[in-house]
Amino acid sequence: MSKKLIFALFVLPIFLISCGKSEVAQVVETPVANLPEVQEESLQEDIVALDTELVTPISAVYQEYTPEAIASGSDDVVLFFNAAWCPSCNALDETLWQSTIPDNLTLLSVDYDSNFELRKKYGVVAQHTFVQVDNEGNMIKKWIWGKSVEDIQGELGVTAVTDVTDTQWVYEKISTGEDVAAAVKAGQWRRVLFFHAEWCGTCKTTEANLEESGVPPWLSVFQLDYDTQTELKKQFGVVTKHTFVEVDKKMNKLGMWQGSLTVDDIIESLGEHKGGKSKPQPTASAPTQEVQAEEKIVETTTELAGSFVDYDESLVGDAKNTVVFFHAEWCASCKALESQLKAANIPEGLTILKADFDTDLELRKKYGVVSQHTLVSVDSDGNLLTKWAGGNTLESITEKL
Repeated sequence: MSKKLIFALFVLPIFLISCGKSEVAQVVETPVANLPEVQEESLQEDIVALDTELVTPISAVYQEYTPEAIASGSDDVVLFFNAAWCPSCNALDETLWQSTIPDNLTLLSVDYDSNFELRKKYGVVAQHTFVQVDNEGNMIKKWIWGKSVEDIQGELGVTAVTDVTDTQWVYEKISTGEDVAAAVKAGQWRRVLFFHAEWCGTCKTTEANLEESGVPPWLSVFQLDYDTQTELKKQFGVVTKHTFVEVDKKMNKLGMWQGSLTVDDIIESLGEHKGGKSKPQPTASAPTQEVQAEEKIVETTTELAGSFVDYDESLVGDAKNTVVFFHAEWCASCKALESQLKAANIPEGLTILKADFDTDLELRKKYGVVSQHTLVSVDSDGNLLTKWAGGNTLESITEKL
């Protein structure tokens, strides 16, 4: 191999490496001034847009109730008391989740069955009730019914009410011989039979009040003649005038009470139920002579432990304090209190007797009880001492004694 060829083979790689380094150096040394310039105003706009996409304001929402949601809500805050067993509540609930809520409105869904204290605070006596509050939770306005955002806005004065608010209420006087079942079937969602007598002064008062004020569009009241509706009285166990019976569209009895004078009284007495006939509760059997003897022996040494049992007249006066709890199987708040009492340790000297609101008519008459979830404190002879409605804890009962 010639010297020239050897020299060429040695120098050529060095030359090529040298060219590569020069090219890399040229790339690295490209002036920054040639890159596109980022304007500060454009960058700020991008940041604001990103913040807007990521942060959802508390206004214009429909969400589950919390005290914090009230405090941080928009201009108009409305609580929607609804129940899972209420068809109209479910329909509106679904509508609201799919609706666009206005910027100035916050709607909070409140479970009617479990929020008893909140119902007590605002005087809510029926599901599908709305309560407008301020950011401190103070009530501004309360109303029943509505099936859209527009209905709610109409009640707040934001926009004109829709035709649902103007639905004709039903207070119908059914003459003897008319088809009561057909009228009831054609009625609104909650249906009440009003056994009225022309010679009954309080019946006439209720009649005048209903004609003047009307009833909500979700309620139908049918006035029946107490003196001539013999079969219906027998069917529902009606034994006196001025009696109300709630029924479903198939004329099944759901609840019964006496003495309501206004539409608010009727609404307060409506059962918190899903429908169906009430099931009478078993009555506790009277203690045997042997048991009574044992109880007397125990009383000589220590006071009887407290108890929560079914009502029996022989148990009245056994303890220092006796409370009769008028319970209905279809009443959700009654069942909540019943569960709490069964799980609680009833204090010594207290006996709570559970009476069936639907079947213990004479007992209700004796104490003037006109609605379920009523509690009556009695003395050792069964005479009324104190009467009150509501309360969902053992403590709420002991505080009244």
